[in-house]
Amino acid sequence: MFSCELCEVKYARLEALQEHLESRSHWDMMEHIQVLNNYDDLTIAFLQEVMMFKVRRSCHAMVEQDIDALKETDYLSRVDMLHCSVCNVYISTSATSVKSHVDSVKHHDNKQSFCYRQKRQCLEKAAVMMDLLKPQFQQYREGGNPFE
Repeated sequence: MFSCELCEVKYARLEALQEHLESRSHWDMMEHIQVLNNYDDLTIAFLQEVMMFKVRRSCHAMVEQDIDALKETDYLSRVDMLHCSVCNVYISTSATSVKSHVDSVKHHDNKQSFCYRQKRQCLEKAAVMMDLLKPQFQQYREGGNPFE
């Protein structure tokens, strides 16, 4: 499972997380963090680099041959599912399942509270990240690359 800690979304595929990190919704969240936490452009660029570093590090996850070996010996199979971050549930990728879930009253109610909570919690998460990564940020501010 791959996730964006700041936006509180999870993806089954690394490529989906990469797409998210370039998406308008992610950058809207970054702008929200910048304005309300009073961060400069360099700080936001650093937070984005932290997220991208985590993606690059995740690229070393299980390779296809490891998965194939598990399928043979442990009777595991790959299943496509969608994760609804709003409801914190997994749903089938069938069109009817997705439509049924997205159209449900529960999903609609959860979506409103999720968006509010997401915008509130991302501010604290960004502040904690910046606090924990002070030495790396200083190196980044000075033109270095703390992610090498």
